[in-house]
Amino acid sequence: MPNICLGFVQLPIGYISDRMTGSGLVSRTAVRKIFQSLGVYIPAAALLWMCFVGDNTTQAVAAMCIAVGINGLTYMGFYVSCPRLQATRQ
Repeated sequence: MPNICLGFVQLPIGYISDRMTGSGLVSRTAVRKIFQSLGVYIPAAALLWMCFVGDNTTQAVAAMCIAVGINGLTYMGFYVSCPRLQATRQ
């Protein structure tokens, strides 16, 4: 289930990061830093939350889904900074 969340997060975030860099709203470096930071700090908070759920399996699964799903933001932070991995624009 957490990997399904990862897939659902990556698709819209990839589109959003492409729109942000393509429109010139923010620089490529800023987009990379934003997505890398969010992709590291939010899962860290979710894993800290998981330390306190006790025997509640529903909260444990929710914390893991958040941690793994939001971790997909780190991929966007990586791919936006590597021109060879981006789709070519004509």
